[in-house]
Amino acid sequence: MSLVTWVKRLRGRFGGPGFTPEGRRIVWGLPNPANDQRLRDLKDIHAGRRAFVIGNGPSLRIDDLDRLRGEITFASNKIFLIFDQTDWRPTYLTCCDAMVARNLRDTFLGLTDLTRLFAFSVAESFQDATDQVTFVNAPTPQGDAAWDPVLGFRAGHSVVNLDIKLADWMGITEIYAIGMDFSFTVPDTRTGEKVFGNDVIVSEGERNHFHPDYRKPGETWTVPKLNEQLEEFTAARAHLESRGRRIYNASRRTKLEAWEKVDLDDVLGR
Repeated sequence: MSLVTWVKRLRGRFGGPGFTPEGRRIVWGLPNPANDQRLRDLKDIHAGRRAFVIGNGPSLRIDDLDRLRGEITFASNKIFLIFDQTDWRPTYLTCCDAMVARNLRDTFLGLTDLTRLFAFSVAESFQDATDQVTFVNAPTPQGDAAWDPVLGFRAGHSVVNLDIKLADWMGITEIYAIGMDFSFTVPDTRTGEKVFGNDVIVSEGERNHFHPDYRKPGETWTVPKLNEQLEEFTAARAHLESRGRRIYNASRRTKLEAWEKVDLDDVLGR
C-alpha cells in the first residue's frame, strides 16, 4: 500500500464522528483487550458437542429449524426474515460480507437477544458498537490459514466458512450443514464496483434464498465465488479430520460435494 493511500485510509477511518477508540483499534487490527477476552471466553465452550451451520439456500425449511431448538446453531445475514414463522433462534449470528453489514447495520444491532460474532471485514460498520458485537481479529501475516480468532483468521468467500472456524474454536466435534444448496442464479448486471475483490451486481429478483424477500429487485450484492468456496470447504474438511473432527452436508437439496452427505432426518432421529 502506498503512503498516500495509507494516509487517506487513516483520515477516513479515524476522522469520522462516533468512532470510539475501541472501534478504531478493531478496524485497524490493533489489540483490543475486551474483544479479545470475549473471543477467548468462547474457546472450547461447547467441547465435544455437535452443531448445525445454517445456510440460507431455498432448501432451508422452517420445520427443520423447529427441530433444531436446543441444538447449537450458527446462522447468518438475513436469517431474521424467518423469525416470524418459528420460535427457533440461532445460538450465534454471523456476518462477513461488508455490503450486507452496511445494509443491515441497524437491524443487526437491534437483535440484542442474539450473540453476534462478526468477521473483521465488517467491523467498519460497527465502530461505535464494539461492546455489542464480537469481532474475529484481522489476519496476521503468519495467520492467514489459522483457526484462532484471537490471532486472526480469514472468513474466506462464504460466511459458512466463518461459522465452521468458529465452531471448531468452540470445541465442536461434529458439524452438520443445512440449507447449503450451493447454486445461484446470477444476473448480468455488474455495477463496476468491487467489495473486497468481489464484483457488485444488482438483483433482478432472482430467487437464491429461503425467503422471497431475501433480496429484492434493485438491491446490490456480490457475485458468489463458488470455486473458491469449494476449495475452502474442502480445506476445512481436511483440517477438521486431521484433528479427529467431522463435517457433514445434511442439506435437503445441494450441489456441494466437499463434505459427506447425510440424511437430516437420520441425524435428528426422525
